Amino acid sequence: MFAILLVFPFPFGFLPHTDAIGALVTDAWGGVLGAVERALGLGASVLDPDSSDTVAGWLQVGVAIAIAAIAAAVWSALDRRRTAYPRLAAALEIYVRYWLATSMIMYGLVKLLPIQFPAPHVATLDERVGDLSPMGLMWTFMGYSRAYQCFAGGAELLGAVLLLWRRTRAIGAFVLAAVLLNVVILNFCYDVPVKLGSLELWAAAMALLAPTLVRIARVMLGHAVAEVPPRVRGSLRWERARIAGGLAAVVLIAWSQWALLGDIASWFAPKTPIDGAWLVERYTDAGVERPPLATDAARWSKVQVLGGLKGGGKVGVVVIAMTGERRMYAARLDPATSSLALKGRGDELADPPVPAPPPEEWHYAVVDPDHVRIDYGSTQVLLRRAPPDRLVTRGFHWIQDWAFNR
Repeated sequence: MFAILLVFPFPFGFLPHTDAIGALVTDAWGGVLGAVERALGLGASVLDPDSSDTVAGWLQVGVAIAIAAIAAAVWSALDRRRTAYPRLAAALEIYVRYWLATSMIMYGLVKLLPIQFPAPHVATLDERVGDLSPMGLMWTFMGYSRAYQCFAGGAELLGAVLLLWRRTRAIGAFVLAAVLLNVVILNFCYDVPVKLGSLELWAAAMALLAPTLVRIARVMLGHAVAEVPPRVRGSLRWERARIAGGLAAVVLIAWSQWALLGDIASWFAPKTPIDGAWLVERYTDAGVERPPLATDAARWSKVQVLGGLKGGGKVGVVVIAMTGERRMYAARLDPATSSLALKGRGDELADPPVPAPPPEEWHYAVVDPDHVRIDYGSTQVLLRRAPPDRLVTRGFHWIQDWAFNR
């Protein structure tokens, strides 16, 4: 019962065009948790899809445990004669197995592409390491190495695919239990707000692996193990229905991941001619050039344009003043008019919170591959491309006589 409460409404919400059904269950959970929060005197909270570690997330696990315990007690009291439900247990195992496989296929794909951990962008490379959050630091080192990210995603994908077939499910659960343990440790050590979600995935892998753990331990210690008894088979009609159901589940999972790939493809776009980090070479305001004084909060020092993701001309822009103040914008680039429509972005999580700057409209001109001119209002700015950072130019070396640790 506990597993069903946590896994349901899977597969609704995973399959295309089933979001409405999944939302019904989410809304129902919201109502239950709201009532529990009021009864306990807690503040109102919501189930955040980007974080499993909310008050509502932990409370949901507690409520699920309570409901499962009560249901198990009532069921046991009403049906005292039966001590096991092999068919029901087998059906639950299949349900959890396909939920875990679908979840890990998605996580594996977003690492292989890569989407989950993009390469460090110019704004991150220019930021002090001490200013990064623990989660930001982990995202940076994971995104830096495409090879390691692909290795991690490949391991998740391998374990997930092995879960889809009964004969290889134990191997798949073993692979995922090891991979997810590493994910759980990273989430806890780097304060990533999916600690609870990764724990649930790891617990599912361990639950699927548990029946064979003793056998695995005995084999690793060199002891003989008895042959696994054959699966209890049903009627011919039942077996045909089981095979058809398994094939249909694999097809539906493939369909859902294909739809995911279609959405991911829209993220990537060719880089714009002004992408990258730029140093301000000359800043002219109303025809008067402003010298690069460290106390001048109006004069720019650097400009960073973050493109290459989310097509449709969407880019991110960061303007750094001489005083170090950062102004962030979400922008839409129109190459036909060589213009940028910028909408200010604030940072409510900063201490103190950073208000959003007012919207602006820029016009740009590419002078040469290393120089760009920006015009907005009465201001004209000449930008020079910044040299690449050591982190992205160092590369890989088979032979190192001295450790290059900087």
